[in-house]
Amino acid sequence: MKTTFIRLFTAAVVIFSFSAFAQLKPADFALNATYHDVEVSPDGKHLAVVLTQDGDRKMVVFEVATFKMVGAAAFTGGNQVGAIQWVNDERIVMSVVRKRGWSERLQNNGELYAVNYDGKRGKMVYGHRAGEMTTGSKLKKAKSVRGRAQIIDYLPEDKKHVLISSTPWAEGGDSLSKVYKLNVYSGTLSNSIARSPVPYARFVTDQKSNLRMVVGTADDNTYKAYRFNEEDDSWTPFPDELVGTDFQPLGFSKSGKWLYLLNNSKEDKQGLHKLNIE
Repeated sequence: MKTTFIRLFTAAVVIFSFSAFAQLKPADFALNATYHDVEVSPDGKHLAVVLTQDGDRKMVVFEVATFKMVGAAAFTGGNQVGAIQWVNDERIVMSVVRKRGWSERLQNNGELYAVNYDGKRGKMVYGHRAGEMTTGSKLKKAKSVRGRAQIIDYLPEDKKHVLISSTPWAEGGDSLSKVYKLNVYSGTLSNSIARSPVPYARFVTDQKSNLRMVVGTADDNTYKAYRFNEEDDSWTPFPDELVGTDFQPLGFSKSGKWLYLLNNSKEDKQGLHKLNIE
């Protein structure tokens, strides 16, 4: 398998057009590479692969039918490719990670970069480096955001947006997150859809990509869960007796009526539960 990839890396490569990118050569991907994430495009025509070569995480894209390399990406300045995900048949969103000082762990500051599989229309779509000049234009532009993004839902029926939480930078990490739709081409944010009532928020959607609930950690280090009321954008708290010390939502039933979760409320051990939240 690795030998096959090495042969493929000698093919022509398209580099993302972004000032922070290195000018890569096909041979740069050929030696001493370790392969990580593999993601197939929704139409099944392309394969995006994250690899580590010479200590840096990079991404390459292949055409499935021919295994021809059609795109590749790597950052400079200590920035590296993090998690990747296809948003539609042509567009890939990736987190930007970097090493800090002596630590070997890669840190994610919450920036998001998006690019087409062929390397075109590459853009930082979220983070403090995402801002654009707006002088002389009435068009809505991407803004610099001093915060951390977390993708909540990839919105399969919406080819231009993903649903994200945006958490402002703050000591302790306890700033309250807001939910937005993020345009993966322009980097523009929608108006705020919701604001978490609790710090350290994890938002959950149903199978129709509707925002349904949030789980977070209160000041006393206990889990708190809330149901989202779309009618008035408010939150209804779950009864405390239903939320244990290890409350982990897994997903919703197709109808949206039932929440599946791991929980240890009123029990010594964690178990799989089914909860009607309507």
